[in-house]
Amino acid sequence: MARLPGRRIIHFLGSGVRIYGDKISAYLGDKARFSSRSLFIAAEVGLIGYAKLRMGQAVDFKALEPIYFRSSQAEEKR
Repeated sequence: MARLPGRRIIHFLGSGVRIYGDKISAYLGDKARFSSRSLFIAAEVGLIGYAKLRMGQAVDFKALEPIYFRSSQAEEKR
């Protein structure tokens, strides 16, 4: 949890949400946002972006920063 940026809303998606959602909520409180729709990351990011655009809250793509909590399969097999 110490690797998470503080004092801002963070969206969580993927299969880890089911496992760690309670711990994330306890740590971040109302700053945590969880997706219950798709486990396909790209689709979920697109839906989050679309919702922001509809509310007039566009974000510069250069400001987005993914945080990966585990190595990819390719990195693990390296």
